[in-house]
Order: sequence, then C-alpha cells, then structure tokens
Amino acid sequence: MTSYSWKVIPPYGISINAFPWLCWFIWTSRNQLIFEKKPSTAPEIVARAIIASRECEQEQIHFDAPTAPKISLPSVPFPIHPQTILCNTDAAWKSDLGTGGLAWIFSNEDGSEVGRGSCFQDHISSACMAEALAIRQALLSAIDLNINHICLRSDSQVLVRALESGRRPIDLYGVLSDIVTVSLSSFTSCFFTFVSRDFNWHADSYAKARLLSGPSPCFS
Repeated sequence: MTSYSWKVIPPYGISINAFPWLCWFIWTSRNQLIFEKKPSTAPEIVARAIIASRECEQEQIHFDAPTAPKISLPSVPFPIHPQTILCNTDAAWKSDLGTGGLAWIFSNEDGSEVGRGSCFQDHISSACMAEALAIRQALLSAIDLNINHICLRSDSQVLVRALESGRRPIDLYGVLSDIVTVSLSSFTSCFFTFVSRDFNWHADSYAKARLLSGPSPCFS
C-alpha cells in the first residue's frame, strides 16, 4: 500500500517529452509482434523509448535556441526578393501501411518561424512520393497565407533535381506536374533548393509526430 504514496518522476537524464517516442515504439513493437512474431516486453519498449529520447536530445544540443533554430537563406545564383518566405518540408512514411505524415514550416528572412502545417495521408507508394506530396501541400498552404515569394527547401535531392531539371520520374509525374503548375501560376517567384537533414530536423520531427497522430484533417 505504501506504493500509493510514491511520487512519479520522469526518466532520469531526459528533459524533452518522451511520450511521442514511447508511442512510436509501442506501435513498432506491435507491428513486429504481428508481422514478424517478435514479442517485446514492457521494460524493453520503455528502454528503447528512453534511449531514442536521449539520442534526439543530444542531436539538438548544438542548437542555441530551445525552439526551432534560425534558418539561413540558401545560396542561389540570382537575387532573392526581400519578402521571400522559406518553407522547409519533410515527410515520414510507413512502408507496411502506406501512410505518411506531411509537414511544412514557414520562416521569414531572418529565420524566425512564421507558420507551419501538417497533414496525414494514406495510399502513399514510396518515401519519395510522400516528400513530393509534402511539397505540394506546402504550396497550397502558402497560397492560403497569401505568400507571393517562396523558397521550398527539401532534404530529398531526388525531388529537387527533378524539379530543377524538369525530368519527372514516371511514378512521381502527376504530383511533380501539380507542383510545377502551382508554382508557376500562383507565385511571383518560387524556387526549390536542397537542405541537409541537419538543418531540416524540425520539419522531420513535425512530420513524424503527424504520422503518429493518425488520420485527421490537415491543420496548422
């Protein structure tokens, strides 16, 4: 009975919220049990979640700000309009279910966040398709926000090269065509650039959280 008076404290050595990681490893352990017949005990799942939380926290230590870091403008061979809005996009994809979490984050010239949005979507055939859908959804969101000058930043070199060269893979042809059409018809200036994952972690985390939250309307 003395256990009822014990105080519950968070795992030692973790200052960030470990709950999303716990949900993620419960989900993956469930899939391993169903599809691979590999059971996991509750302590094992908790331990994995704690380890992942600590690793995530360590990866973020080099950022000075406790929130999203300042984002520098990409280097481009032509002048950037002073009102250009940066948009970092990313997607998280589950191959076994064909579902994805799409996310985009808008930042102004000095790198301060000015808005964000995310969406859950199913029937996604590949990780690259999920990334492309995130870019398309980000453009549609930018239109709603009356953004005229935009720079889309993605950590998918395949997509950036396809958009820059005009060569569209067959499996992505429809989505990439939509992206090009929207970018040309709805913005005064719109261009795409590659950003390394080290500087896209905030969009990546947002996409993973959206995937975990499951089906619901797009929200900002």
